[in-house]
Amino acid sequence: MAQRPESVTVIGWMLMVFGAFGLLGCLMSWSMQDWPVIQQSMAAYHFPISYRTMVEVSVASGVVHLLCGAALLRRMGWARYLFVAWTVPATVYGLWIAPWKLFAIPSLVLAIAAVVLLFRPAANRWFAGKEDTAV
Repeated sequence: MAQRPESVTVIGWMLMVFGAFGLLGCLMSWSMQDWPVIQQSMAAYHFPISYRTMVEVSVASGVVHLLCGAALLRRMGWARYLFVAWTVPATVYGLWIAPWKLFAIPSLVLAIAAVVLLFRPAANRWFAGKEDTAV
C-alpha cells in the first residue's frame, strides 16, 4: 500500500482538531448568547444575522471539517471536493458579513494552502490509488 503524503496527513488531522475545537466552542458560546458584549458584537456585523444562525453554521462547519478530516485519512477522494465545496462559500460568506475582515485572513490563507496541497500531483496519485506517490 502506498504511503499517504504528509501534506494529506497534516491537513486531515488539522481538520479534525479544528473541527472538534470548533464544536466545543459552539457548545460554550451557546450559553453566552445573551451577554451584552455578544449582542454588541452581533450588531457590528454588516449583514443582520441571528446568533442562533451563526452557531448553527459553525456547528455544520465543525461537522464537515471532522468528516472531511477523517475521510482524507481514509483515502476517500470525495472529501477534498466536499472540503472545497464547503470552504469556498463559507469563507466568502464570512468575509462578506464580518465587520473585522482582518480576522478572516488566517482562515483564507489556511484554506487556500489546504486546497493547493490536497490537489498536488502526489495527493492526486494517492487518492487515485496509484502506488508511486513520491513527494
